[in-house]
Formats: sequence, C-alpha cells, structure tokens
Amino acid sequence: MKRQRVVFIFFSIAVLLFCYCERSYAFTLPTLGQANSYDLSGAGNFVLSVSNAGKGSGTVTSNLSGISCGSTCSASYSSGTSVMLTATANSGSTFTGWSGACSSHSAINTCVVTMNAVQAATANYVVMGTTPFSDVPGTDSFAKYVEAIHNNGITTGCGNSDYCPSQYVTRAQAAAFLVRATQVQAGLSPESFTCNGGVTGESLPCASTTPYFSDVPATDSFFPYVQKLKELEITTGCGNGDYCPSEVVGYYCPTPRKGKISLRVLRLRPIWGFLHKRTKRYISKNRCSWAI
Repeated sequence: MKRQRVVFIFFSIAVLLFCYCERSYAFTLPTLGQANSYDLSGAGNFVLSVSNAGKGSGTVTSNLSGISCGSTCSASYSSGTSVMLTATANSGSTFTGWSGACSSHSAINTCVVTMNAVQAATANYVVMGTTPFSDVPGTDSFAKYVEAIHNNGITTGCGNSDYCPSQYVTRAQAAAFLVRATQVQAGLSPESFTCNGGVTGESLPCASTTPYFSDVPATDSFFPYVQKLKELEITTGCGNGDYCPSEVVGYYCPTPRKGKISLRVLRLRPIWGFLHKRTKRYISKNRCSWAI
C-alpha cells in the first residue's frame, strides 16, 4: 500500500463530506437571584459569561461596559446587542483561540457575540513557545490548528499529554472527530450528543442504543461516536454489516491504465479539517472517492 502524506487545515472535515447546517440552541434557566439571564419574548436582557482557560493566562474585555475578565467575567445585555470581546494574553503567554460562543472565530483575538440568547465564551492561552501537547512544539507549522481543535474539544490527544501528529487516523477515531465537529458547528458541547436508536423523535444516550455494526459492540469506547455517525448519515460502514473501526481513513483512486483501485492513506492527525488545496485538486483530478 502506497502511503502519501497529505496536509490538512482547521476545521471541519464534516463541511467537506456533508452539509450539516442545522443549528440547535441550548436554553439555560438562571439560578435564584440571577435576574434577566434569559428571556422568552426576545425583548429583555441576556447574560454573557466569559472565562479564561489553559496553562497560560490573559484577560478578556468587552467594547461595551460590563466585562473585564480578570475580575468581572459576566454582564447582562439587551436582546440583539452585538458585543465585541477582545482577548489579550499576559506577558509570557500566547492566546490560542476561542471556544464556546466564539469558536467560529478560531485564533483571531476578537469576537463579536450577538445577544439573542444566554452566551458563554472561553479564551484559551498557553505558555509562550508551547502548545497543549508535548509532541507539538509552538514552532510547528501545524501548532495553531492543533490548538484550535483542542480548544474546541474536537481532540483530546492520544494520551500522556501527547497528540501523536505522525500517526494515521483510524475509522473509529474519525467517528469521534466528525461527531464532535458537528456538535461544535451547531454551537453545542462536543460530547452532548444523543441518538434516536433508529426511532424518529427519540433522544437516547448513544451508549444505550442497539449496535448498527457487528464489529463495534456497545463495550467499545468509540461506540457512541460510531452510532451517531451512522445516524448523521455520514457513514454506511465498510460492507457486510461492519464498520471496520481499526482501518485507516483514506480515499480510493483508479490506478492509471490498469483499471485497478488503490487506497491512498491520509495522514489526518496533524490537522483535522479542510483539505489542503493541492490535495483537493489531486482527489478531483484522479476521480478519487472518500473511504470514511
């Protein structure tokens, strides 16, 4: 099998493979004494909460009075108000991106939040010259992309504080990446998804549903992700009722003049997301198809 390195950029591969644009919104009731944190009519106030996270440090301020976090990390704004947040890293730290309500702004240090619901945004920082993973140095050309998908909960690394950037991604791991990405795209927590178990309108923990594939039992740690991936119609498995979770993600291309099909393995771990332009042109030119 011929291996080929392919460069990817941030996120999400889900946009390439399907159009999953339906957006869901969470509704959070306030605690006692916390007035005006939500509004049913759309005419009142909503609370914007901000936090700082990561091994580095910094502050977030708003262009409108109310937030200077550091110290004051929440404020109430009228429905429909646009609030610009600015993250500033402290000396010795580097801002690496937003998560929560500002996740779509990636590594840009400003973010505009429209107050049409209760909103929460997190600014992420690392110690200057480092990343969240010991095997991805801050000087790595892919570092900011790895940080971005880490900040948004799409990856948790491969263990022992490593990311394992040179490893291939298996179909089981791809399921986790894709499901988490669709959650982030919809403005939801990466792990808050549910399944319907094949029954329209149901909402069940994916771990409790009947397996769709014979080779991914409910005891498999990737089982909830594979179940959800099937229900999102991103995958139909690899044939014969199987998902082939240990196979690497790749794409198939006709071999010139031989009429054969070859699998080109994709090295996905460096960055999970939009394909590099040259890779997209290669796949298009050679009439390749995805093997997800």
